[in-house]
Amino acid sequence: MVYQEVPKPFRSWLEVRAYYKAESLVSVQYEPGKYPYTITQQTNYIPDLVYKKQGVVYWGECKGRFRTMAEAKKYLDVRRTYPDIVLFFILEKANVALPGATIRKTCGTKRTIEEWLEVHGIEYTYVDKLEEWMNES
Repeated sequence: MVYQEVPKPFRSWLEVRAYYKAESLVSVQYEPGKYPYTITQQTNYIPDLVYKKQGVVYWGECKGRFRTMAEAKKYLDVRRTYPDIVLFFILEKANVALPGATIRKTCGTKRTIEEWLEVHGIEYTYVDKLEEWMNES
């Protein structure tokens, strides 16, 4: 397998795949700008994909995994700051464990990103199902 560098301005192959799948359906922008949000102090969030459909603005975040729970929790602050925006995740693969998740005694599995998103009412899809999800949303 030959290694290929990720084309600019993208930072991962997941972002490249998601962008071109979304672009085939709607007019989408890649990291169009910074949007300030507040935790204890103001900071900025740059969504990976932004598009508008039937008057609703969607911010897509491409994720292979969360590095820390602090990273995961920032999306709750972003959503709280922008309640009229639909924040959704484009996941690379299914059943990726959350950082620091412990093995459950009942079934031997760890809490996944999907479970965390569902608990917090955040929509998600997988990069291979993005077109289908965008058509339904």
